[in-house]
Amino acid sequence: MSDDYDSGLVPGRNPFLDLVADPDRLSHRERVDVVRRLAGRLQAAADRETVWFGRRLTAWLSGPADGDLTAALGLRPPPGSHLTAPAILSQEKRDIALLELSIAAGSYRAALRLLKSGEVSPEWADLANDPPRSAAAFTRALKRVSPPNG
Repeated sequence: MSDDYDSGLVPGRNPFLDLVADPDRLSHRERVDVVRRLAGRLQAAADRETVWFGRRLTAWLSGPADGDLTAALGLRPPPGSHLTAPAILSQEKRDIALLELSIAAGSYRAALRLLKSGEVSPEWADLANDPPRSAAAFTRALKRVSPPNG
C-alpha cells in the first residue's frame, strides 16, 4: 500500500496543489511555504502593484532571519514622522466620517455645529468626542481622501 507521497499527493493540498487546510492550523514551515507560493503567484500578476508586493514579499522571505516586513515593504515612517500605516488608515477613516457627516448635515459648518453641540447620532459619537476645531478640517479631510489629478 503506497502513501500519499508515492501517489503524488501533498498533505493539506488537493491534486491541483491548492491549499485545503486552514492556514492558521499549519506548522511554521508549512505557513512559510504558503507565503512563498503566494509571493510567486503575486509576481506573476499583470498589474504593477501586485507584482511589486510579490517581489517585496519574496525579498523579505529571502532576507535576514530577523527581517522586518514593515521595512521590506517600505512602510516604515520617515525619521521624525509618526505616520505609521495604522495611523494613516485611522486618519483616513476619520476623514471619510467627517465628509459623510458634512454631506448629511448639508455643509462643513453645519456638521461642525452638530459635532460641537454633541447632539449627533451614535455613528458620529467618535467625531463628537474629538471634534475638529474649524471647518477647515473638512477641507483638509477632502484633500487627503481625494485621489491626485496627475
